[in-house]
Amino acid sequence: MRTCLGLPKILWLILAVALAVRLLGAANANLIFDERAHWAMARTIDFHPQTFHLVSRTLDHPLLSIYVLKLGSLLFGTSDFGLRILHLAAGALTVVPVYFLGRRVFSERAGLWAAGLLAVDQFHASWSRVFMPEVLMLLFGTLALLQFLRALEKDRGRDFALLGVLLGAACLAKEPSVLLWAGLWIYLLITPKYRSLLRRPRWYLANAVGVLVIAPDVIWNAMLGTEATSIATPCWRPNRFAFRSSR
Repeated sequence: MRTCLGLPKILWLILAVALAVRLLGAANANLIFDERAHWAMARTIDFHPQTFHLVSRTLDHPLLSIYVLKLGSLLFGTSDFGLRILHLAAGALTVVPVYFLGRRVFSERAGLWAAGLLAVDQFHASWSRVFMPEVLMLLFGTLALLQFLRALEKDRGRDFALLGVLLGAACLAKEPSVLLWAGLWIYLLITPKYRSLLRRPRWYLANAVGVLVIAPDVIWNAMLGTEATSIATPCWRPNRFAFRSSR
């Protein structure tokens, strides 16, 4: 029997377990070293017109995770637990696209098993109870895989555009997501059924949208040069019309 949202009731139970495991972990552990370093940078983000300040990266990864961290601090406060809420929610919610991916590729039972195993997987649970970029990378990467299959099936421009957004978001979470992007190209090249897509504009629409999503990050860090990968906090102050690094 399904709920009004079209999801099996057991999937809601799996989601509740995933959330409980991550909430318990987040509530009972101090910040790890990387979390403290990321929070030190996130604290410098300021949206007030007089003191406007942005950062271009986490310590050594793209910027998405640190802005999600900043948003979490504004919504839920700056306690260790409050800072972790958005990331652990993203980790728990990953079981939903994993279910749909397993159901689409194999069967509903396979999807439920995949979601259930991810919900209690020690490695994923340990990473998704902290505010690190991996949890966002896995969420958007899974959503991108699911959307890729949907785009192949529906063959609509808007589905390929959304695929580009998700691929770009995964890359803004952490750089290894570019391997997923490359993997989709390879899949189309070696799969005769879909190889013709490489000659159609919709596939290049997806890639163009993905490039547009990551372009500000690439351009910003290119302008900052080597400073962008240092522990110094790269920032932009619009009243000075220049980039600089605050130490």
